[in-house]
Amino acid sequence: MKANITALRRVRKTDNNRIARATGATIVNRVDDLQESDVGTACGLFEIEKIGDEYFTFLRKCQNPKACTILLRGPSKDIINEVERNLQDAMAVARNVIFHPRLSPGGGAIEMAVSVKLGQLAKSIEGVQQWPYKAVADAMEVIPRTLAQNAGASPIRVLTRMRAKHAEGHTTWGLDGDSGALVDMKEYGVWEPEAVKLQSIKTAVEVSSIGSRRVADTVANLVSPHAYFSVLMISAAANLHSRWVPTSVVAMNKSSNWFKNAYIMLHDYLLILYEYPRLKITRVSLYRTRQSDSDLVIS
Repeated sequence: MKANITALRRVRKTDNNRIARATGATIVNRVDDLQESDVGTACGLFEIEKIGDEYFTFLRKCQNPKACTILLRGPSKDIINEVERNLQDAMAVARNVIFHPRLSPGGGAIEMAVSVKLGQLAKSIEGVQQWPYKAVADAMEVIPRTLAQNAGASPIRVLTRMRAKHAEGHTTWGLDGDSGALVDMKEYGVWEPEAVKLQSIKTAVEVSSIGSRRVADTVANLVSPHAYFSVLMISAAANLHSRWVPTSVVAMNKSSNWFKNAYIMLHDYLLILYEYPRLKITRVSLYRTRQSDSDLVIS
């Protein structure tokens, strides 16, 4: 320090920008270009402290600071890195709540509520049009089922009780991750940002849709019948409807061209999922014989 002026050497660009925002200063490239209006006067206290073997500069008592620093200390780098990750997650949650100030109950409550509502809606729809609703309802139960498994509870019993609670209208009931019991998340105090829930559901639906459209391209790269059955199951999972298997798989002619049969069956499978529900067809039968490639009976 000389003439009550302190010069800091080798300051990173990011730190330099933070200092300028905290003190209200303007960064200049040359001393000759410095003007009185560029000098930051918003800092009330400038200190240099020694922590361990390192010296740190602190700018405190700043007027309306637009930048700040959080100092983390720990016995090892691994612990400090873990604390830093937790801090970043907490700051991300705070940011989401500020920009989207809406919360949803945690503990798998929101997923079970959506699953129950979709299941009730599926019962009011006839024919194959109810399949997507049932498939998404089953997929939404993955979160509470996983929470029950991690808590050491019985997933079947927990899901049955939780499903009954939500059917009665208790939509805020979820799973306690410590004891594995069902509790009211409103009273338990476990909430999650609604923006995270909306984005996770949106991303899952988009990924499923993209995977379904690319199944036909994947079949073209198959090299064995065994690989075809793997892709068929992947296609079913991507459409959130893995329980349905075409009956033509059983009756496929083993002596015929397997690639042709695989492509035709997969085409019929996607056609049933996407085209026939819009035509309100109530029953579709798909079978294959040795004499013909495929026969599709619609009623």
